[in-house]
Amino acid sequence: MNRVNYVFVINKHLMRAELLHYEGRFAEEEYERRSFIKKIDHYTEFKKNHPRIYIYGISWLARSLARQGRLVEAELEARRALNAALGH
Repeated sequence: MNRVNYVFVINKHLMRAELLHYEGRFAEEEYERRSFIKKIDHYTEFKKNHPRIYIYGISWLARSLARQGRLVEAELEARRALNAALGH
């Protein structure tokens, strides 16, 4: 997959997650956020060049988990986002 297509796929997951969040569909949002993060993890060049987008995705995943009442998982993801931010 070329770079343009990969960026499109990443943004597709991000936009779906945003829409689901504002509709209050947090379990579905979680799936899109995890897909978004997984795609960025796979495409290391994008992650290296755009660390804020990666950190943003993880922090919003934590927020989605918190909205579902899954506070322990939310805390773990929030710490992951913090560690990623401190590493850049």
